[in-house]
Amino acid sequence: SAFDRKHYEKYFSLKGWTVEQTLIVLNHTLRYGTDNWEYCSQHPHIQHTPNECRARFWHIQALSKIYVQSYIETAKRSMQTLENVQALAEHDAKIDLAKKSKELL
Repeated sequence: SAFDRKHYEKYFSLKGWTVEQTLIVLNHTLRYGTDNWEYCSQHPHIQHTPNECRARFWHIQALSKIYVQSYIETAKRSMQTLENVQALAEHDAKIDLAKKSKELL
């Protein structure tokens, strides 16, 4: 599934921060790196201190790692389930083929 506002609200929202403010912080780090939080906090839509901006960025970073790890684990379980279903289907097909072979003899 795609990452959207629903995922943001469930996994990444933080009281006092809007999704727009969070995006401003993330875009700041893309342009300027993880320094100069004073400049980031001066954005007209932020209304947070430099330390709060820095903390929000590292908060998102930590949650991202957790979210991705959880997604990977879910994907691995799904793949294992799919492999198990395929193996069962192949086994059932072999049994059916064996039965039909006996019927033809």
